[in-house]
Amino acid sequence: MSLKQHILNYNDNAPIPCPVPEWETTVFIRRIKAGERASWLGKYEQAQATKSGEDMQACLLHLVLLCTVDEQGQQVFGPDDFNALADKSATAIDRLLVAAVKANGLHGESVNEAKKN
Repeated sequence: MSLKQHILNYNDNAPIPCPVPEWETTVFIRRIKAGERASWLGKYEQAQATKSGEDMQACLLHLVLLCTVDEQGQQVFGPDDFNALADKSATAIDRLLVAAVKANGLHGESVNEAKKN
């Protein structure tokens, strides 16, 4: 097998377990695809530019929606779950957000600063 074939066939998106004691369960976080990351980063930068705390919170919650999967890698939440998830424990959501940021190599300082705003 060539190096190219090895890389293209390698499963680099195995879900990462994330215990959520607030919900008495473990969910999983996936690594987003390069195109998804570029799209999300564009929205994140746009939210930063508006200096709107509400826009930033929505952007961060969108990352949680995008990255939260079950053990088989199937999406747990869809766009219709945004408001329901926004009503959940901030501690639990922060736990998932930190895991998503770490799993996807996103700049943690920017996300933490956004959460403060």
